[in-house]
This record gives sequence, C-alpha cells and structure tokens, in this order.
Amino acid sequence: MLTISRPPRNVPKAVPAERCARSLLSIAAAIALSDCTDTPAQPYNGPLAERCAELLAIFDKYGVQHSQGSGGPDIIYVGAGIDCRNGRYAQGIQAIEDLLQRNKIPYPPA
Repeated sequence: MLTISRPPRNVPKAVPAERCARSLLSIAAAIALSDCTDTPAQPYNGPLAERCAELLAIFDKYGVQHSQGSGGPDIIYVGAGIDCRNGRYAQGIQAIEDLLQRNKIPYPPA
C-alpha cells in the first residue's frame, strides 16, 4: 500500500526569490534546448535584426514586470527573441509588435 506522507515540519518552504530563480532556470533550459534543433540557419538580415532588437528592448524596458513574484517574463516575448535569434525575423517582429500593441506600449514605425 502506497502512502503519501507530508514533508517534515522543520523543512523551510522556498522563498519567492528561490521560486523566481527556478522559473528563470527552466526558461533558460528551454532556450538552451531550442538551440539543439537541426533547423537550417537563416541568412542574416541586418535591418530586420536591428528592428527585432529595438522592439525587444522596448518591451524589456516598459513591458516586463521586474518585481518579486511577477511570474517571470512573457512567453511570447521569449519566443520572439528566439525567433529573431534564429533568423525568423518576420515571425519575431510580428509577435513582439502584437505584444506591444496588446500592452498599449508605443513603439516606432518600421
């Protein structure tokens, strides 16, 4: 018979900073694993790469909640960064522009 027991009472619970660190670690692991795929490299496009970086920086400055217990970065923001880094500029730019519009954050036109 399988019984489920409670942890001992003297074991401290994880503090919010530890929970945040764990969530950031899992996001970092997902990003690292995304580099392990065998997708062909996209050609580098300077202006589109700069646009991606500009939009991501705007959301990083004005849209990301940096307070304790905020739940971590937005998954669409993380995905857009991965798209841009992997050369899928159109998808990354579209995703981050949609995210900026949804959060009512102004950004410069293309």
